[in-house]
Amino acid sequence: MKIHKLRSAHPLLVLVAGLLSGCGSDLSTRAPITGAGGGTGTTPTTGPAFVGIVKAAGKPVVGASVQVFAAGADGPAKGAAALTAAPLTTDATGSFSVPAGFVCTTPATQVYLIARGGRGDAAAAANPALAEMAVMGPCSGITSGSALTINEATTVAAVWALQQFMAADGMIGASATNTVGLANAMLMARALVNGSTGAAPGTGFPASVTSPSSKVNTLANLLSLCATDAASSGCASLLTAAAAAGKAAPADTLAAALAIARAPAANVPALYAAASSASSFSPALPSAPLDWMLVLTYAGGGLQTPEGPTALAIDAGGNAWVANFGGVVSAFSPIGAPLFASGITGGGLNSSYGLAIDPIGNIWVANDSSDNAVNTGLGTVTEITAAGQFLSGATGFGNGSGSGGFSIPVALAIDPNRTVWVVNTQNGTVTQLNSSGQTISGSVGYGSSALAFPSPIAIDADHNAWVGNMNGNSIVKISADGKTVLPVTCCDGVQGLAIDAGGYVWAANYYGSSVSRITASGKVANGSPYVGPTLTYPSAVAIDGAGNVWVSNFREHRLTELAGSDTPTPGAILSPAAGWASDAGLNQPLALAADASGNLWVSNFIAGTVTELIGVAAPVKTPQLGPVQQP
Repeated sequence: MKIHKLRSAHPLLVLVAGLLSGCGSDLSTRAPITGAGGGTGTTPTTGPAFVGIVKAAGKPVVGASVQVFAAGADGPAKGAAALTAAPLTTDATGSFSVPAGFVCTTPATQVYLIARGGRGDAAAAANPALAEMAVMGPCSGITSGSALTINEATTVAAVWALQQFMAADGMIGASATNTVGLANAMLMARALVNGSTGAAPGTGFPASVTSPSSKVNTLANLLSLCATDAASSGCASLLTAAAAAGKAAPADTLAAALAIARAPAANVPALYAAASSASSFSPALPSAPLDWMLVLTYAGGGLQTPEGPTALAIDAGGNAWVANFGGVVSAFSPIGAPLFASGITGGGLNSSYGLAIDPIGNIWVANDSSDNAVNTGLGTVTEITAAGQFLSGATGFGNGSGSGGFSIPVALAIDPNRTVWVVNTQNGTVTQLNSSGQTISGSVGYGSSALAFPSPIAIDADHNAWVGNMNGNSIVKISADGKTVLPVTCCDGVQGLAIDAGGYVWAANYYGSSVSRITASGKVANGSPYVGPTLTYPSAVAIDGAGNVWVSNFREHRLTELAGSDTPTPGAILSPAAGWASDAGLNQPLALAADASGNLWVSNFIAGTVTELIGVAAPVKTPQLGPVQQP
């Protein structure tokens, strides 16, 4: 088969061209599907006594007011409730004691503490600019006699991990349908910084994960400038520089931390210069970063290099599942601990390029090659349970006469009704499977002359499939029954597709170095395609719960953020001039996915790693089935 317009060395094009030419329960354990928040019952739980200490710049804070809170369930940043009748006050050593008997609504109720005011220096006046926090996690996980440190580092960890659930006054809450996202964000805060010692990283932090401890420590040093005196020049510098353009300076260090987390590219040189004058936490960054995002980099678990991680998806428990081109599926907990030490192999996994998760948590993988005895080497689809068991036999679905037209399948998407759509690159068709892996699109799948080297696929709210063409300048809408095909001229070498809550289709144009937006009826939206200096060979697009559009740039090793359809300026670039995460070790970022905690996950094809950007995106419901939804 002749392949046209192989204009750039994109991995899919190179690898498929080669195939055609030769064919034929602690922090380190898996988060349960119900989330990482402890017990799941509804019976109120009585909390035990525990103790803590408040520190600022490494010194005890005397006379601080400490309150214990239960996170709310009325929506983001709503409904938090005090668990003690009155705030506690730290003594001359900065210590406080929480008596037994506080009542949590459920065992899984998430508990956190905020300390305000007090004196970081015994001779100083009370400091209204000092506000710090730390998380305890689920009520059922608190043990009698537990010891907690509240300091600048625990504040940074909590704020960055929980920024999507938090208000400037420290109110934390999530919707009743997103308890998993909140629980996993709390888990991340405890992984970033040890709650007992107040030092980064936390106990049980996975050895295979690169910690952002130096950036955490730099930010902690920055907050420590308000440790003793709200009127000091250092504290004034922090509060002034923490204000993003056009916004008032925050009143205290907790609000300042949240302001920096939410505008991580604002005033970076000034903030770094201020942080460099403090040294309570080390090691710190040796030079100014490009932004203040906290980033984790995951290795191990079967991730391969080079030409390793391809597609990824997030399950209902917040675990990330990753396909590797070498025929391995890797899985990671919400804080990056490998769920399978060497990944999952066998079951027909071979040249795995696409991955999606169905409504009951099973993982489906598109293998664009197979043993010559299986579908004449033209690929299969593998279905795996969350426990790593194969449901599709030893060789995957698509063996023999039941292949359903599989011909180098490279992508798949799953409808909420559990229908599985599979894109076949070689013969330009789409195969539709039922939830048992049986073909329901005929022996050769749905075909059309409009499909030209098809690759990405997304499902809309009406169960239609949208397929992008890497060759040519179009995407194709296919009705749920395969009978209606609508080509849309819009694009240039589409490598990524996503559908927002309003039904708009966003396409990453790999050749065009741009992003297109198409209405549900197949019309190109005004102003599309969108271009900008940071959009270079985009390979994937993901939409978060606020409608913001995130794009990976395959050749430039950075991410671009665009304004969504509900804004006055759809397609406007929101990321800084250097893009996001351009100093985070991205290497040919190929796939993107957001989770219910607001984290953004990226697969790095050449580096053999997965990157997680903590708390940067509005939470989404996972697994993603059809258009993006809020959790």
